[in-house]
Amino acid sequence: MSTATEVEVEETLELFITQMEFLSKIEDIKIELGCNYIDAVVQFCKESNYDILDVVPYVGDALKTKLYHDAYDLHLLVDVSPRLPI
Repeated sequence: MSTATEVEVEETLELFITQMEFLSKIEDIKIELGCNYIDAVVQFCKESNYDILDVVPYVGDALKTKLYHDAYDLHLLVDVSPRLPI
């Protein structure tokens, strides 16, 4: 499986001019597949033949927050502040 060159990545990702447009594409994938945001980003990268690091500039604060909550819910993060279970 070959990876896209930097020029191909830049040309294709120019379609996602803003972080909000990228978020919209990720949300479409999330709804279509019924998965979480982490899986949606991974699926986008697989379908587009990108490395995960290629899309980092397009991950805005809104998507970072959603990714954080998914990671927390999946127990991928260590909770540093104690919380009482509700």
